[in-house]
Amino acid sequence: MNYKRVIKSYSRREKNFSLKLIYALLALIFIQIVKSTYISYAEERISNMYTEVIPESFIGINPLYANLNNHNSDLSSLLYRGLVKYNPDKKIMEGDLANFIVNEDSTQFKFNLKENQKWSNGDNITNQDIIFTFNSIIKDPNFDNIVLKSNFEGVEIELSNENEILFKLDQPNQFFLSNLTVGILPQSIEEELKNKQFITEENCNTCLFSGKFELDSIKEKDGITEVILENDSELENIRFLIGNDIQNKKIDYNSNFYSTNNDNFYKLPKYSALFINTNQEFLKNIHLRKAIKSIIKQKEFDLLLENKISINSPYFQFEDIKNSNEQDAESIKKSLIENGYEYKGENLTYNDKPIRLSIIQQKYEINIEKNQENQILADYFKKSFAKIGIQIVIHNYDRETFQDILLSKNFDLALFGHDLGNNLDSYSFWHSTQTYPGGLNISNYQNLITDKVLENLRKTSNQEKTKDLVIELNNQLNQFIPAIFLFTDKHGFEVDNKIKNRKILESYTKPSDRFFDINLWTINNF
Repeated sequence: MNYKRVIKSYSRREKNFSLKLIYALLALIFIQIVKSTYISYAEERISNMYTEVIPESFIGINPLYANLNNHNSDLSSLLYRGLVKYNPDKKIMEGDLANFIVNEDSTQFKFNLKENQKWSNGDNITNQDIIFTFNSIIKDPNFDNIVLKSNFEGVEIELSNENEILFKLDQPNQFFLSNLTVGILPQSIEEELKNKQFITEENCNTCLFSGKFELDSIKEKDGITEVILENDSELENIRFLIGNDIQNKKIDYNSNFYSTNNDNFYKLPKYSALFINTNQEFLKNIHLRKAIKSIIKQKEFDLLLENKISINSPYFQFEDIKNSNEQDAESIKKSLIENGYEYKGENLTYNDKPIRLSIIQQKYEINIEKNQENQILADYFKKSFAKIGIQIVIHNYDRETFQDILLSKNFDLALFGHDLGNNLDSYSFWHSTQTYPGGLNISNYQNLITDKVLENLRKTSNQEKTKDLVIELNNQLNQFIPAIFLFTDKHGFEVDNKIKNRKILESYTKPSDRFFDINLWTINNF
């Protein structure tokens, strides 16, 4: 066929149409090549990333609320830095953004900002950013992270004439440094953070960071949020896949995991307990508290709940965990009768009043597993208390209402957890001075001997003496029973053998501690 003759026979309109068709085909081919190249690049990029999966719903990132859930804690620890950091390998506090000096009685903590500390946009991190974070946000009356806020009550924070940040305490506290691991925020985001704003897909491009990593992207699809962090080390990226039902999704989220993965388990200094309001009409009586403690068999939680370790005391890491509570229901009933209680039918009474108690617990909007766990515990408590004639009603409240009831001390029993973190300070939970409305001594527990132990614990820096004091505190709390200590969680994570130079420890103070040496990690693609 003579193509030249055919083309010449085309009208001008036909020639223009043919040219447009050729251009369109070339454009489609070009787009396909670019698309294929991009997909290949994206797949290769993801395959080279270290990926972690967190089975919980994504709420966002804010270092001042890092204690609310695992993903916020993990991401905040990589994106933000505090004045100090905890080294879980050496088990010491180290300077992070600043160098520090502590006076002899641990009442003054002085910080000098290190040179050349930068935000992710290149601006200097300043003393004003530090003062803003603590005085304008954390100490603001409307700040609603009550645990973090309580750590700075009565603490004066100021900029000295020598351009040093000074924290002044009205009482000695050797543990105070651990409160200063909280991430510092830039003063420029004042209004956003005062409104408890979290970093999400919508606003992630405008945020500043100071940590080992910066935020590359946040993308949500089909209920799974992908968060990618980046830095300029050999481990260029780390990828988090976050979703409440992620383990049931058929997605390739473990693309970087190999059959040689190892499961690692560790314990945290964190426990769940049934806190007792010792001001409540019936619960003032130590004999009833003893009966409740005796009817709860902690060893049964090992069968009822997954990944739990039963405990007997708050500082369980310093004692052998024993399940010595073998008293049966009939023996407990007999002891109650001997101490002035009566039974009318199956119901326990005191001064002709039937003993009815309520247990409050938090209802979780998005954590299905936690709600299921609470239901199992509620059923167990109802069944166990009924064995000794105590009627129980369970009340579930959203986080805000639950918190308000706890702080107002308007409850009988409360299922609640306490995270000791990287120190051994329980002063705010058990000291008599903390029973005021809004104080964290939610049990209204008052004991002069316990107060002295807590005060001495804050003063001493001797490790052996510290251990003796926490064991004495365990004994005090077990004797007077302001709470019944139930269990600690058994935590686990998979170690991807693609990552080299990673040091795995037997214990951490919080899950994000597993990233403590991430700057040394390298990736081996086999």
